[in-house]
Parts: sequence; C-alpha cells; structure tokens
Amino acid sequence: MCFSVLVCSPGELEEMLLADRIQMAIGYFWHRVPSLDYTEIFSEDQLAYCARGHPLFARAGKIDLAQADDHAWAWRSYPLPEAGALAPRKIGAIADNMEAVAMLVLSGKHLGYLPEHFAAPYVKQGLLAPLNAKTMRYRVALQMVTRSARNDAKCEIVKAFVDDMAVAHEAHISEN
Repeated sequence: MCFSVLVCSPGELEEMLLADRIQMAIGYFWHRVPSLDYTEIFSEDQLAYCARGHPLFARAGKIDLAQADDHAWAWRSYPLPEAGALAPRKIGAIADNMEAVAMLVLSGKHLGYLPEHFAAPYVKQGLLAPLNAKTMRYRVALQMVTRSARNDAKCEIVKAFVDDMAVAHEAHISEN
C-alpha cells in the first residue's frame, strides 16, 4: 500500500478526486461538488499574524483592523467566506496553501491568517505574533473528501479514519 501527501488548492484536490487520481483529500472546501462526499473532521481558528521583522510586531496583540489594513497581506487564492469583514484591502501576495502564506508572513513583508495550531511553534520561538487574537480571527471547518461511491466497507473505513483524525487533532492541540 502506498500513501502520498500532496499540497494543492481545494479546487485541484477536487479535480483529482473526480479524475480518480487520488482517493481522499483533506482540507478547506468552500463549496460542494455533488458527486463528492464531504465529512467535517475538525475546525480550526485562523488568526492574523505578523513576523518579527514586520513594523507591527512591536505592537502585536493590540492591532486593530484599520491599522492592519495599511499593510500588505498574503491571502489565499480561493474564497474564504468565513473571513467576512476581516478580508484585507491591500493584498500583496496570493497563495493556495498555509505553508506558502506562512513563508510570506515569516518574510516580514506581509501579514496573514494562519491556523492557530500551525503558527504556535513560530509564536513560541518569537518569530510570529498574533495581531489581535480577540478580534482578528475566524473559524473554518476542514473536511475529508471522497468520491460518492457508497458501500459499507468504505463507510467503515471513512468512519475509522475520521475517528483517528479527531483523536490525533485533540492530542496535537493538547500538546500546544
């Protein structure tokens, strides 16, 4: 049995599922393709961050949206309806995954939203700081997506995987 991990945009993952090039995808999906099954596996908080080299770093924690809007942001290449009014005015870079957004933010040239658990090690090292953890945050649900070929074996496998993911996610959150 062979497993591969791919980092792709949500749309690319859905296309690969539909073309039967992958069996499962995990990520953020803002819409639903009728021939795919979406199972929520957990939710995560996205917080706005700046890096140690950014001009706002010294005041991090006390920044409001108006102050942050004067700076360039790294933003996702796909819609984020959950961000609502928190979407920035000044987008300086676009990426389709959190790893790329993190690199742009860590450069000190951009602000950006990252999953709180993903950013935690960088915050602990003093490399990142949340702009305002109370007001500049939104929550997204992450789903496991598979083709809609329903059968009992698949349902049991999907259920077991979802259960394992939930346990692993809780353990990861407890560690940080």
